[in-house]
Amino acid sequence: MSQQTYTVKQVADILGYSTNSIYSFLKARRIKGVRVGKGRFRIPQAEIDRLLDRKSPASKQLASVAGEIKPAVAVEASELKRMPLRLPHVNVPDIFDWFTGISAVAVGLALFLVSGIFEGLVVFDAAWLPVLGTLLVAAGTAILYSDISGSGRSVWYGAGVAGIVLANTFISYIFWIKADSASMVLFGLIAGSLAAKQMLRISPRQAFLYTAMGIGSIVPFLLLSREPSQLSNFSLHFGGVSARYTWIIVAAILALSYRYFTGKIGGICSTCLWLGAALLFYVSLEYSYNAAWPQAMLVLVLAAMLLLSSIWQTLAFFRRTDRKYVFTTLGFVLIALSACIGVIRLLQDAVLRYASVRLEGTVLYARELVESSVDRLSLNVETAASNPLVAELLASGSSAGAQDLVRSFYASRSNIRRIMLAKTDGTAAAVYPIEATVSGAVSEDLLIRTLASRRAVLSENAALPGSAGSPTVVISVPVLNAEKEVVGIVASEMDFEQLAYRLSLLAVPGSGEYVEVTSRSGRKFIGHEPEVQVPGPVVDVPSGKQSVVLRQTDAAGSGILVAYSESAKYHWTVTDTLPVTRAVQASQAASIPLMVAMACTVMLVLVVSVLNRSYRLPREDTS
Repeated sequence: MSQQTYTVKQVADILGYSTNSIYSFLKARRIKGVRVGKGRFRIPQAEIDRLLDRKSPASKQLASVAGEIKPAVAVEASELKRMPLRLPHVNVPDIFDWFTGISAVAVGLALFLVSGIFEGLVVFDAAWLPVLGTLLVAAGTAILYSDISGSGRSVWYGAGVAGIVLANTFISYIFWIKADSASMVLFGLIAGSLAAKQMLRISPRQAFLYTAMGIGSIVPFLLLSREPSQLSNFSLHFGGVSARYTWIIVAAILALSYRYFTGKIGGICSTCLWLGAALLFYVSLEYSYNAAWPQAMLVLVLAAMLLLSSIWQTLAFFRRTDRKYVFTTLGFVLIALSACIGVIRLLQDAVLRYASVRLEGTVLYARELVESSVDRLSLNVETAASNPLVAELLASGSSAGAQDLVRSFYASRSNIRRIMLAKTDGTAAAVYPIEATVSGAVSEDLLIRTLASRRAVLSENAALPGSAGSPTVVISVPVLNAEKEVVGIVASEMDFEQLAYRLSLLAVPGSGEYVEVTSRSGRKFIGHEPEVQVPGPVVDVPSGKQSVVLRQTDAAGSGILVAYSESAKYHWTVTDTLPVTRAVQASQAASIPLMVAMACTVMLVLVVSVLNRSYRLPREDTS
């Protein structure tokens, strides 16, 4: 076998490739050569024979004259222009399609695993969530498959684009109904950009940049310009003060990065891309602190692709390793997001289990507190009615003495909103805290029930004369003289404001938890709207248990945890309600996986950037 060796230029002439391609093959180890200096290689005859065996018979004829090849002769410029340019077929991955595909899969998984807990998108029916999730995952997978396989604008690609546009448009419409302008613009821009790319034939890089500029300049402004009560502690500490200027900063940063996509690569443009990605990471964290996981995942994918776009410009895509870098990096991003969503679901389930156990204990304690408060008030009224001085004052008709007596009863007892001493005909002898004797009498129903029972009577929907408040619980006890004859009654209204304050101390501060007490007739004594009468809750508590925790949906479509416990003595229902979203926000545990996913994405982009340094061709060997 001949031991003759050839230069890079000679091998390029033999095989019919350019010298740049030969250098690329040497770097990828597809051609074996010996380095004889900086940028100089010698390829043995055996390697030429191996490569020519794979060529056509016409190419094999070049082997017989390989040894007669002389050094390259200077070529005129006019002849160089007529030479055909031999370049391999390049299938460049579409950055915008990968962004829309990965974001669709992430949002679809979030709708399946996370948003189903909160029913945050429920406007018409909860059945829409699985449909939207399935549509987004299937459409995103179709677009990714079309790009990986290189099939281009196939039927799968068209179906994926139509599915993503339809799903994002519907989600944007839902957020428009819910008056969430930031989320409406977020999903609306994705649908509009994807539709415009197909109809106007915009390049993938320009479509991606326009989408990033729109989301980065509009969404933070709408998100951080809300009322302070709607912002999380994270945004109040880091972004609430400068919310009005956020959109100006983001728009300037992303506008400067436009030159990075259309012109020369520079350090300023690369820095702008990283700053824009950092600000989008911040927006994603803000959404996560508000437990809006579909929006958080969508913005997180946009920030990751914005970081990856700096590597995208340095890839020539002539080497197989270039596409391997892209597909491996984006695959790891998709896997990281999917794992992040799964971990978030596990953490949220753990938070909700803990919240359910705590609610169950809280509602039992609240029921005992309500029962003890009513028992104590009843005992105080019975003690006042059994005082002999009360019967003497009613018999003598002394209004001044009766007024002083009820004032002393009011000052020495708790849970009393108003106390009254009345005669047997129902007219008031003394009422406190009203100083003067008021005109009027107690209701006939209350009077008859009290006089007939000769014991403490609880009336759920009653009020004493002169009461300016809404009807409440009244406990009345007959007054007996020495001969055991009824000479009057003592009645007292229960102070639910004081009881409501004590029940509010049981809730976790800032969690949105609240305790309600509802009568058998459906009247809320303690709640957000105590004056509204609604049907009482009908809950089947399992046998052997004193309480039960259910996951329900409120009037606004948000998920809530409700613990029920019924008082067997008074037939009142005590409920402890906790919004699921606020429970997750208070724990802040579910935001940790998202921060880990952000850190992993940044580290992955940095590693790939280091491994994929700009490849400079060595000087050509002309020896």
